[in-house]
Amino acid sequence: MLITTQEDRAKVKQYLHEALKAESRKAEEAAHIRDILATLKEQHDIDPKVARKTLAAMKKGNMPEIKEEHDNLSDLYDIVGGGVWSGLAGAEPDEAA
Repeated sequence: MLITTQEDRAKVKQYLHEALKAESRKAEEAAHIRDILATLKEQHDIDPKVARKTLAAMKKGNMPEIKEEHDNLSDLYDIVGGGVWSGLAGAEPDEAA
């Protein structure tokens, strides 16, 4: 550590206090987002999980990639027959029935 003077000590203390304030603001913003998601659920029946994924896509601007991934997932699911397997390790769909 390079805290050799009183001035260094004061600067470190100031930085840590600023970081603490930022953490507090971050927690307040997270609570605000939870309130918004609860309102979306309550007033519009939008699942918070779906709303969070939508927010992430809006932030990243990657909706086309998400749609393509979803289409690929759906196609593969259809190819393998979907359904629920018995959960047995290595069980094939026909064996689970």
